[in-house]
Amino acid sequence: MPASDPAELLFLRRLISSLVQDLPVDSRCALDVRILQARSRDELWHVRSQLFGAISLQFGEHEARQRLQQLDAHWH
Repeated sequence: MPASDPAELLFLRRLISSLVQDLPVDSRCALDVRILQARSRDELWHVRSQLFGAISLQFGEHEARQRLQQLDAHWH
């Protein structure tokens, strides 16, 4: 799908949101805003480091790596 495909962006936003749904609200709030404001695959990719940081702080680096593998699969 092209990078500007609205259906693909919606799918990726939902996927990313599912990766952080169990984080505390205060940890998730800034991520939710960045996810919703992203207008391209590239912008969503740049949220990745924040995702890793938030997930690893709450659940550890191993869990963060496992969750982000689900996301990484859509960029390879």
